[in-house]
Amino acid sequence: MNKKQNIKPNLFKQFAIIVFCGFLIPCMAQERLAISTTDSEQPSVLLKWFDERFIFPEGVNIYRTNVATGERVKLNDKPIRKGDYKIPESAFANDTTLQQFQEILDAMKPQDIQGIISALLLVKALQSTPFSLYAGIMFEDTKTEINATYTYEIFRLVNGREILIERSKPIKVKRFQPEKALENVEIEAGDSRVFIRWKPEEKRFWGVNVYRKTEGEETFVRINNEPIMISLNENEHGEEVYPDVFVTDQNLRNGIIYTYRLAGIDFFSRETEWSEPTSVMPRDNTPPLPVTEVRAEFRNFDIELTWNADFKSPDLKGYHIYRSRGRQGELIRITPELLDKKSTSYTDFGVREAGTYHYFVASVDSSGNEARSFRAVVEVLDVFPPAPPTNFRVVADTGRMILTWENPTDLDFAGIRIFRTTNSDRRQAYALLNTRLIRDTIFIDTLPQNARNDFFYRIAALDSSLNMSEFSEASFGRMPDVTPPSPPFLRRIEQDGEAIVLHWDISPESDVESYIIYRFETGDSAATFRRLNRMDLPPTANLFTDRMVKHRTEYAYQLVAVDSSGNVSKPSAQKRFTFLSERSDLHTFTLNISVRRNGRRVRLNWQIDSDKTLEFMVFRRRFGKDEFLPASALTKERKFTETSLEKNERYEYQIRAYSSNGDVFRSNTHWVKRTR
Repeated sequence: MNKKQNIKPNLFKQFAIIVFCGFLIPCMAQERLAISTTDSEQPSVLLKWFDERFIFPEGVNIYRTNVATGERVKLNDKPIRKGDYKIPESAFANDTTLQQFQEILDAMKPQDIQGIISALLLVKALQSTPFSLYAGIMFEDTKTEINATYTYEIFRLVNGREILIERSKPIKVKRFQPEKALENVEIEAGDSRVFIRWKPEEKRFWGVNVYRKTEGEETFVRINNEPIMISLNENEHGEEVYPDVFVTDQNLRNGIIYTYRLAGIDFFSRETEWSEPTSVMPRDNTPPLPVTEVRAEFRNFDIELTWNADFKSPDLKGYHIYRSRGRQGELIRITPELLDKKSTSYTDFGVREAGTYHYFVASVDSSGNEARSFRAVVEVLDVFPPAPPTNFRVVADTGRMILTWENPTDLDFAGIRIFRTTNSDRRQAYALLNTRLIRDTIFIDTLPQNARNDFFYRIAALDSSLNMSEFSEASFGRMPDVTPPSPPFLRRIEQDGEAIVLHWDISPESDVESYIIYRFETGDSAATFRRLNRMDLPPTANLFTDRMVKHRTEYAYQLVAVDSSGNVSKPSAQKRFTFLSERSDLHTFTLNISVRRNGRRVRLNWQIDSDKTLEFMVFRRRFGKDEFLPASALTKERKFTETSLEKNERYEYQIRAYSSNGDVFRSNTHWVKRTR
């Protein structure tokens, strides 16, 4: 039997919680070199490297470069190989599995290290510094200078040739400080157990220790034998996600306060700072066993209840009795105090009207949990029901339905019951809305404003003996849509030639009918968001090209969705983009404006440095309100006079020049105000 066959089965059982076939440590999939400093007055630099081969038969060379001076030195006199480091006896005494892992590593050839063997060795290397040194995948650089900054390179040797494994990021030599505590620690109490979760950060720590202190104790005790490692799992949609709960601390006592603190474990087996203490109390949420064989008998308007309580929960405290008038009636507790847990009967003296009554016997435990029995029904019959209501109508309004009708003329008429369903008009689907009878001829059913169902209603009349008439004819209504769609997601903005292109995600809401884009120039202190697209964009659109842009100008964009009822969503998150023209012949020109003293006439003059034949058009808008619109026809003149301005309005002007080959140039903008 060879050494490989001598691997002890209990070693696999010991690590079954943290390693399974096919498991890959997420952080090592991205980082092949871990680097840190030691906690000493003259800190060393610790290096630990990882490769799918794990064993490097010809060894490893390490080089260090001083970032400030550029000096590059080789740190090892001879290649670092497995077995060069001799594990001290004290290390075996402190780690009961160290020798077994050493034997496994010695028995393995490089091509044999894969699957669960590779995972076992990798986890052990993360846990044990002596094992990492023995495996030849760790090195301590003790010849460092305090506050110096270095980079390191790890090379494996293959046929005497160096092949780079990894190059480190710069590290400054200073005394080691533990990583900050885990973030987003969530601890929730259940029934005799506690559920724990935190934010996985694979680049900061590879495992977690959980510490617990019981109420009345002073010391926190670690509850996990081995570090807790969390892996991504594939959900039903094929997505890689973390589990909802990372750790479940079970077999706890309900009603006792437990306090927890968590610590991550870095790649050199050192803990992060502990999380803040979080205290929770598990509570009993398990209801007791219900009673069986509940019977109800009507005798002279008194109801006698009996039940079988042969099977009782150990923490049973007593019973409560509940009663409702009709199946859809309001369920009322009629016992002011708990009945004794030895009770098997109860008499209800409170029934003084004919009708159908439903009873439940609820078993109650010492934690207040209730378990209701099956219902027991008692009915007092009356032969002659009243006539049904007439002229029943439903009018839909925002957030409510208004029901009107005419009551029957029966002398023993007592009131109206109202029934509603959101299904098609099936009688068995209707549910009772009002627990108290209504003698009025109007009822307002208040509903969520965003409800989109067809609501069907029927009503019935009851007499003084609670006999119910036939249902009225069904009437239905649908509330107007007043709920705006969700804000769209403006995903990105990019430049395409002489235009800006906006991309967004198509709304998943079926009633979205169009999109509107708003824009303003961020450099204009008086500018506000103005609509950019004149025509509504269809619901299938997911991009828009803005060609009305100026060189070196930053624009802010927002997007809203509009549904089929005209409701407008909140704007998307604002995104900004600076347009830089790619044209080499871009010209700008200056607009000069003169205003007569009476404020009624505006004269515009402009100049442009260009050897092209140009035609001009004047654009104008109300300041901060409208879009620029033409105020003149195309002209070769370089002046314009405006007289048709409204009193006390501010106007903003811009001149646009057009060349024969299609180039467009824009002036700066200028505003004036008519005061008379």
